[in-house]
Amino acid sequence: MTTAPPNKPRQSERPSRTYASRFDTAYYAVASSLWARGENSRAVDEDSVTDLLADLRHLCRALDLDYENCDRLAEMHFEAETGAAS
Repeated sequence: MTTAPPNKPRQSERPSRTYASRFDTAYYAVASSLWARGENSRAVDEDSVTDLLADLRHLCRALDLDYENCDRLAEMHFEAETGAAS
């Protein structure tokens, strides 16, 4: 049986199945980013999230995508999904 890293909330602490799915997707994106750099993939914190966001900026630049627009749209999706402003 695998256990969640210490800083990952237990399923019972997350409000809904949809949220849990999105949380898991984001959590594992950060963990995968850490693993790809050879860092501790269980240490998801502000630094690791910041690194992933920087990596996404690099990706957008390489693919000629507007990161700022993607970020604005993501905030709108987040607000619609959570029912609250960030």
